[in-house]
Amino acid sequence: MLISAAAVYAQTLRQEHPERGDEAIELADLFIRQARRRVEALFGELFSNEDDANYALAQQVLAGRHTWIEEGIADPSGDGPMIAEQPEAVQDTGEQDESREATAHQSNGAPPVGAKVQ
Repeated sequence: MLISAAAVYAQTLRQEHPERGDEAIELADLFIRQARRRVEALFGELFSNEDDANYALAQQVLAGRHTWIEEGIADPSGDGPMIAEQPEAVQDTGEQDESREATAHQSNGAPPVGAKVQ
């Protein structure tokens, strides 16, 4: 996308500012060459990588191997649980139902927001 944008912008500059046209084309040309080289390198890395070795090692870690590497690592939670306790559920007092009914009466019979209309 950026390659196309650079080319189009350089052509636009050439048309709108002919005195800058050659310089705009030179800059765009160099940018496009560099971008193509980066794209080619990234595609090369896409198919030449260590994905298989990474996956195999990840499976070993999940199976319990390599746990020795964790020795000496400080637990950020200290002696507490890793996940904070969750607050107790809010008890339903029925006030929400009363509020919905009041809203329905105030809105001239229109159904409350979120109500199913059939």
